[in-house]
Order: sequence, then structure tokens, then C-alpha cells
Amino acid sequence: MKNSTKILFLFSGVALLLMGIILWSCASAELTTGKLAFQQRDFEKAEINLKKGLEIDKNDAEGWYMLAVSQTELKKYDEARKSFETAMKVSKQYEDERLEYWKLKFNECIKYFNSAVGKDSATTANNLIISLDYALAAIAIIPDSLESYRVAGDAYYYLENYDKAIEFYRIPYGKTNSKDDAVNLAKTIYKKGLKLRLDEKFEESVNALKEVMELKALPTDNQYYEASILNIGINYYQEALIVSKEDKDYKPYLKEANVYFERLLNSKDEKLLKDLYEYLYSSYQALGEEEKAEEIMKLKEKLIKE
Repeated sequence: MKNSTKILFLFSGVALLLMGIILWSCASAELTTGKLAFQQRDFEKAEINLKKGLEIDKNDAEGWYMLAVSQTELKKYDEARKSFETAMKVSKQYEDERLEYWKLKFNECIKYFNSAVGKDSATTANNLIISLDYALAAIAIIPDSLESYRVAGDAYYYLENYDKAIEFYRIPYGKTNSKDDAVNLAKTIYKKGLKLRLDEKFEESVNALKEVMELKALPTDNQYYEASILNIGINYYQEALIVSKEDKDYKPYLKEANVYFERLLNSKDEKLLKDLYEYLYSSYQALGEEEKAEEIMKLKEKLIKE
């Protein structure tokens, strides 16, 4: 489904992150209770007591780390992220444990994402949701893990939540400005723009599709770049049809559509050209531009023969 799903890590469970964590006899009663609850995997009790204890002793790195893990297990990812950051500021001694914990969550994220392939729709959606949850956990643990954002974006994309997919794809693209990350972002914004067009939300669709064209790392011959231009034209073409039924002047919309359609006349994509010629021919006919319409018809016939 995605090249971001290739990396696999093999770790054996949450038990590994409990290794090496020792209770300190000098801790406050709340911290001691919280740490005991953590060891017993009672994360709700651990969170409550660790929070209270850390208000007294703000420099207990072990307490902050346990709190971060507890909040992660409770799916309180925003709070967990802050607790991990605090733990690392207080002391670097839990860096290795943090990395191993991230690998554990990321491995589960990949496993469930891959298991979504080839299943019935209900199983696929369920596995994607589980994968997404592990991806969000991985992001909370190490916010700089760009691969976690990509998999979260992938999960949201296949769940057709395009706004959330865009939100998560923007993070790695903003860091790398790479072609691959640009394509991830472009395909999702394009899907959003296409859906808006089908819902006849023409202005919103055009604005979304123009975002694709503005991605600097996206090659101009990329399928999503060209498809976005085509669909901007189709937006204006469809608006012209609606306006014409209202006995209003539709020609400005067709002229605007042609501005975008004509940009694609040198495309190498035969499927795109087939659709393009249909729209351009009809548009030129409606505008009374017979010579241009005939030229497009010749191009269309040539394409069919080839």
C-alpha cells in the first residue's frame, strides 16, 4: 500500500520498557504509589499518583518517564508527548528506553497497516484504525519520527479522512521538501479537491486543487499535478453548465476553464488527453470557436487511431 510500510521492528511487548526502572525509597508517597501502580500496569492509578508526586518533586526523571508511558497506554497522546519531553529535559537516562518503546509501537503500527491489505472492508477499516492508534502513540513518544507521520497519513488516506491525512502528510513534507512526500500530499489534496467538485463545491475544489499545483517539490508532469489542472478546468466547465440553465452568461466560466484545459495540450498522458479533448471540443463549440473545435477533433481522432 505504501513504501513507508517497509520498515519492521521485532520487540516482545510492553514488558521491555519496565526493565531497569527501579523505585526510589526517598520518593514521596504519591510517587511511590504511582510507580508501584505502573509496575502493576495500572496506568490510570499510576497517572493520577505520578502527577501528584511530580508536583512535589519536579526533577524525578523516572516519574516523568513512567507518567509519559502511562499516558501513552491511556491514549492521552498530547499529554504523553509533553511528559516525554519533560522526562528528557530532566535527564537523558531514559533515552534508550524511549527509543525501544517507540520501536514497539511503530512495529505494531506497521503490522496492522500491512494486515489491512486484501481484507474485507470492515476488517480493513478496523486494522487501519488500530494501526493509526499505534502511529499516534509513536508520534507522542518521538515527535521527530517522520515515518510515524507518514503511516498515520496513510491510514487516514485509506480511511478517506483526507483533511487529517493532509495534516499528517504536511509534517514530513515540511521537513524534507522531498518528491515522495510531495506526492503523498498531492494525491490527498487532489482526492479532497475531486470530492469537493463532485459535491458541486466548486470554489473550495478549485482552491484545493491549486494547492497541488503550488507544491514546489512536485514534478509538473506528475499525474496529480496534471489531474489537478484538468479538474480545475472541469470545475469552471460545470459551473458554466449550471449558469447556462439559469439563463445567465456562461461564457466567462468556459473561457476560464479553457485557460486550464489548454495548459494540458502537451501532456503525455493519453487517458487524460482523451478526457481533455472531450471538454475542450464542447467548450469551443459552445463559445462559437469552430476552428479550434475542429483542431481538437483532429487531435482526438489521431489519438484514437494511435
